[in-house]
Order: sequence, then C-alpha cells, then structure tokens
Amino acid sequence: GWDTGFTNLDGGSNFLGGFGYELNESVTFTYLNTYGNFGWRGGKDSYSHSMVLVADLTDNLQYVGQSDLLDATDNPNAGQIETIGINQYLFYTLTDTLKVGGRAEWWKRDGTSFNEITGGVNIQALSNLVFRPEVRHDWSPGTDLDQIHPVVLRYPGNEPCIPLRLTRIDTVEDMKIRAFFLGNARV
Repeated sequence: GWDTGFTNLDGGSNFLGGFGYELNESVTFTYLNTYGNFGWRGGKDSYSHSMVLVADLTDNLQYVGQSDLLDATDNPNAGQIETIGINQYLFYTLTDTLKVGGRAEWWKRDGTSFNEITGGVNIQALSNLVFRPEVRHDWSPGTDLDQIHPVVLRYPGNEPCIPLRLTRIDTVEDMKIRAFFLGNARV
C-alpha cells in the first residue's frame, strides 16, 4: 500500500518502520524506512528512507534538515531508480500561525542533480494544514533548467481550484487527488 492505495498493484508488499529520538530539549531526529517489493515502483529488493533533524536554535528560529533516499531495483516500468535528496529549511516564527522561511534543496536522480532555493511564508491554517506561498528558483547543471517561479495563483473559472506541482521521486500519470475546502459556505 506504500504507493498503490492498498490495492497490491504488481505484487507490492513491504516493511515500513522507523523511530524518533529526542537528542536534547531542542533537537529531535526521526528515521523512517521502507524495504521490500514496491510493486509498480520497483522490484522485490527496493529500499527507501527519510531522515529528519529538527533543531530549535532560539525561541523563534528553527532549522530542519532532511535527507531522502530511494533505490528501487529492477523496476518493471522504469528500470533501476536511484534518487537521493537533501533539504535544509530555516524558519523564523512571527506568530503561532505565521512563519517566514527559506529552503535549499539538492535532489539527484540517476546521475542528474536538481537544485532549488525558495523563500516565503508558512501559514498554519489548521493544526495539520499549512499554506506555503513562496518564490522559487530551480536550476540543474548540464540541463536547460534555470527558472524563477513567482507566486501566481490564477484561475479563469467559477469552480474551486488548487494549483499543484507534484514533486519528489516520481508521480503517477493522471494520479487522483482528493481535496478538502474550508469556507463559510458549501463549495
């Protein structure tokens, strides 16, 4: 069910586990891993992990470092997939629901490096819902990718719309997305 909606697509079955540890009152470390048959995404000996370090530098300044690794062997749909990424965040808390921050990210897939720098705000709308408008610059040495992405949200229609850019590892073509809206009236 890791990426298949629990339908066991292409025979996927794997272990998912991890741990979190408080190194001291200001620093925590979390490790999660998946091993086994990733079904559509990889063969029977695939592996992925995420490691996250969160450090409260002051009462208002927080650093987050994250690293992700995926090694999907013998993928029947895409061959061998090897990716690794390192993200670094720095947040400054203005209020209980508003932070300003930046992110630097390096991601490498099958020998090609991708880089990203962002700056923006985090708006904590609910305890588990964060809006993150940002300005982003992407570049990749040796490719044509060198773009700045400003925050532009436009929709020429009269129905609800959520602009999405799916990132990370891989996405499935025509992937279904479920969205929830919060408002004063029915959407």
